[in-house]
Amino acid sequence: MIDGKSSKASGRFFPRFQFMLLVLWLSIGVGHFLIATDDRLVFFFVGTVVGNLADLFWLIYFLCAPVWLVFAVLVRSLKQATMCVGILLVGLAVLGWGTPVDDSLVFRSRLPAYRQFLTGTAEGRCSPSDAWQLGIHLDALACDKPQLFVFPWGGFLSAWQGAIYDETDEIAKLPEKRSPEWKSREAARLLSCIGVDRAVGGHFYIASGNFAC
Repeated sequence: MIDGKSSKASGRFFPRFQFMLLVLWLSIGVGHFLIATDDRLVFFFVGTVVGNLADLFWLIYFLCAPVWLVFAVLVRSLKQATMCVGILLVGLAVLGWGTPVDDSLVFRSRLPAYRQFLTGTAEGRCSPSDAWQLGIHLDALACDKPQLFVFPWGGFLSAWQGAIYDETDEIAKLPEKRSPEWKSREAARLLSCIGVDRAVGGHFYIASGNFAC
């Protein structure tokens, strides 16, 4: 067993270390959300970098809990063991619900701009520059009816995540079941390996995948 002096030292160190990581993770996570809500705030790739940092700090935070639990058992500290189990439960909750909640918040924050852009397309304002004026980034667009727009939020190399507006709703189908007419569109070719995470109404979908099959 660990002696009393080591027990007190670990009792002070681990809670402070966990708290520091939690603050860092929350700070970076908030920064990631603010960046993700408007492409004009900074260069687009910064949102991805900050998001990856948030994920890294969360991983460190979550992985430290088992180490803390071992020390708590060794020093026979019920208080530390209880705190550790609580962190593990919070971690599981974030892993299970954090990403969907974050995606929903980002989508809802951008939805007014998306709708404004769609309204403008009916008046002939359908170009990447028109979208950019509204703080929207476009990876692909098909202005002719039925319309198809690909709004990226982030990614790395060919990995991609974002929102898709598809008037045909073909994107909701498995890639092999999408119609030949839909697949032949230039904007749709980019989405051949992209799958829908969930539908959010009004022909909008939150999606992710890889541009390079």
